[in-house]
Amino acid sequence: MVSLPIVKTATLERPRTSPSQTAFLIWVALNVADALITWYSFGLGASEANPLLSSFQQAQGAGPMLLLKVALAALVGALVRRWGKRHVLRAMVWGMLIVVVYNLVVVGYLLG
Repeated sequence: MVSLPIVKTATLERPRTSPSQTAFLIWVALNVADALITWYSFGLGASEANPLLSSFQQAQGAGPMLLLKVALAALVGALVRRWGKRHVLRAMVWGMLIVVVYNLVVVGYLLG
């Protein structure tokens, strides 16, 4: 009897991400979405609700303020993830999701 060689097929596996990495990426994506919605709402006559960012916007303009907003959010998310506080990061994601949905409702209201 002749034996045939066993050929192993290569399988493509996608790299696995940790739950904290996934939460961090969602956190950053939600903050980018918030910045884009905020930028759009400025054209509809809305203003920044955060008094510190609003002051920065008056001094530096909307673009730099939105970049600062996203950069600070990414920094905070990265620090929370590094400290291993996955439950805090998860709460931040849910809170930011509420903010994004609220901002979309406001834009809908402004559009009439």
